[in-house]
Amino acid sequence: MNSRRWPCTCRDVLAAVLLALLPSGCGEPHAVAAEEPQFVQVEQRDVVDAVQATGRLRAQAQVAVMSRSSGIVERMLVEAGDRVRSGDLLAQLEREQLDAEALEQDAEVQAARSQLAAQSARVAELHVQLADPEPEFARRALERAMGLHAEGAGSVEFLDAARERVAQVEHRLALTSARLAVLEAEGAALSSRVDSAAARASRTRTALRETSIFAPMDAIVLRRLREVGDGVSAISTAGGNATQLFVLGDLSRKLVDARVDEADLGRIQSTQRVELVFDAYKERRFAGRIERIAPAGDVDTS
Repeated sequence: MNSRRWPCTCRDVLAAVLLALLPSGCGEPHAVAAEEPQFVQVEQRDVVDAVQATGRLRAQAQVAVMSRSSGIVERMLVEAGDRVRSGDLLAQLEREQLDAEALEQDAEVQAARSQLAAQSARVAELHVQLADPEPEFARRALERAMGLHAEGAGSVEFLDAARERVAQVEHRLALTSARLAVLEAEGAALSSRVDSAAARASRTRTALRETSIFAPMDAIVLRRLREVGDGVSAISTAGGNATQLFVLGDLSRKLVDARVDEADLGRIQSTQRVELVFDAYKERRFAGRIERIAPAGDVDTS
């Protein structure tokens, strides 16, 4: 049988046609007509070596909002899905009792400061008395009396009177010094009392501010976990068991935490492109890339 040569280029592929002889009904061979050859266009495509994994979509930045103060929720100002900015008021706890405590403690501070001011005035008065020039005058008068007595010009009575005056002035000076020491000690105690009252008032004002729950960042409210009337435990006392009020997330950048089989770990690396399919949008494909690979695996899921 004669063969026929067909032209072939780098873009064309020759489809071979085989001629078969089929037995006829009479047992004699008949030639089957040759089909026309078909040409196929050669295309260059990427061979995709895919690794499949399932995961969970989450916001890159996500935070649980807790309270620094214990109390009862009085107002909830946002709902799940609301967009908030850093510093926005999210919730308010009851503060009636703290308001009363703050007023009482402010009054205590003012009373202690008034007592301290009065004590300081008495201390200042005693300092003035200690600076009285009378003791110096009395000593000079005594010196003159002693001089006159030595010259025979002064009487004994005059000398005794001068000595008595000096003794009285010095005694009064000693009493004033003693009173001054007592008042200064009392003033130090009053000053400590003022500081203590001011510290209590400051703590109460801080607790008042902490009854207001603010957004720590620009985000979307992902979940609202408490309602009006619910009790709240403070993070300062309950630590990790403190009450969560909201979960906020920054959805401007989203991540998928995917779990890859251990056998496929050698086939992936950071910055590789990925194609994402979500249950809610099964007909759509979303482009992404591998951000990072965890250095430690999960034994139960690897």
